[in-house]
Amino acid sequence: MRRLRVRSLIRILLLALVLGGVVALARITFNTERVTTMWVGARIAADGSARITEVIDYDFGYPHTERHGIYRDLPDLPFDEDEAHIAVSMDGHRVPWELTVGDYYTEPDGHREIATRIKIGDPGRAVTGVHRYRVQYTLQDVVKKGRLAWDAVGTAGRSTGPASRSTPWRRTA
Repeated sequence: MRRLRVRSLIRILLLALVLGGVVALARITFNTERVTTMWVGARIAADGSARITEVIDYDFGYPHTERHGIYRDLPDLPFDEDEAHIAVSMDGHRVPWELTVGDYYTEPDGHREIATRIKIGDPGRAVTGVHRYRVQYTLQDVVKKGRLAWDAVGTAGRSTGPASRSTPWRRTA
């Protein structure tokens, strides 16, 4: 009788360990970083420019990641802050940002260009969980010959560098 209880207890403990391992593995595997929602709009001006507003809900996934925010690579964004008129918030509050050089992207005609990158977030503060970013900027000459010539979300694949991308960044220095 005593042996039966010990065996039952060992089986219960082993089952609990296996289930705990499965839960931990699932949490690591399925709790990945991702854009959960993205909304993009534009207000077209008479001079052919557009004031772009993006709302990005980003889930940083696993709580022990060292992320400080996201970055946006935007091919047609001017590198001049005065011309780009950038405004950024995270969860309704102003957040630090900077313009840097982004990745290469390929134009529809095959020409390679370098995108302007808006790096969003505080390098001194890590973020986890889900956060809403609101990014506004101005693009010049989006109306050509009376038609809107603007790709709001991009169509290129990750390997060639998308037309616009939201990606987390971590502090390296």
